[in-house]
Amino acid sequence: MSECYSGKMSGGDRCDDGKRSDRMMMDGISKRSAAHGNKHAAAGTKLPSVKQQDDKTRSRRWSLKRRRMAAASPLMVWIIIAAHVIPLVQCGYITVDVITEVFDLTKRPHAEIFGIIHAIAADAMPRLEVQGHRYLGAKDLQPSALGGDGSGPARWIKIPFQGETEEDRVTIALPDSTLYLLAFMNNVGTWHCFKGCEEWFPDCVVLNSGLDERGKEWDESYPDLIKGGVEMLHTVPLGKNSDLEATRLLGRYRHGISPLTDLKSGLVRKILMYPEALRIRLVRETFSGDLWETETYISSDLEPRIFQNWGRISYLLYRSDSDG
Repeated sequence: MSECYSGKMSGGDRCDDGKRSDRMMMDGISKRSAAHGNKHAAAGTKLPSVKQQDDKTRSRRWSLKRRRMAAASPLMVWIIIAAHVIPLVQCGYITVDVITEVFDLTKRPHAEIFGIIHAIAADAMPRLEVQGHRYLGAKDLQPSALGGDGSGPARWIKIPFQGETEEDRVTIALPDSTLYLLAFMNNVGTWHCFKGCEEWFPDCVVLNSGLDERGKEWDESYPDLIKGGVEMLHTVPLGKNSDLEATRLLGRYRHGISPLTDLKSGLVRKILMYPEALRIRLVRETFSGDLWETETYISSDLEPRIFQNWGRISYLLYRSDSDG
């Protein structure tokens, strides 16, 4: 039996073991921060601890933080970072797969594709929002390798894409709690996942089971996917042709045969155009509307720390709403 979160803020029924939920949530925050806080970002980002800041310091910094928060303007908010102040409790659940229709990138307007995926991501339980921003799912992954119970998210959102040929087909998998791209299925139906995700994708090919082209261990964080990390995301092409290329690279990927650089290129493009665009409005606006038909790039002036601090921004939105 896995676990989920259902709380009085959502109008759901409380479970009998609600008294243990706060401790379990607090214990889980540090584990999830270590496991996921640096995904698709440089290492070192930490979630703020109210108890570690005195009132005077917090007061002096608050107005500046609000301005930064407003500039980032996330589309989706990470509920995990506010879990210790939101009355959520754990109860039994079974992880479900939400599989979208196949999106033909040669025919479907990206606005339609994005709208469908955004609506699914926003339909998380419990349904909570802050200042018009919907929270993502409350149940995060609990990897056994990190001391968790092996339970998955409430939902895996699986999105199939069709490119220019029958060979160009790929399905990406995102947990509804964070929207990290943790696995994909190539055009012959083989799932590929990152180390630690094997328990949710049995028999998957572990992408980072060996060393990369630098002779180093690697994962799905930006410093490992692109040389220069978040500082160089402005060099990644966005738009229809880039998405078609990412679909081709991932759909045709064969572990141990395809160049690792092709894999990383396909991953970073998909990550920016879906998970990051779902989380951060400024990324989405870079290639939305008519811009989809052209090749665009996020501005080099965009503060790279926005990608690292999505959790912090989510926290500040919650604090701003709570404090008025």
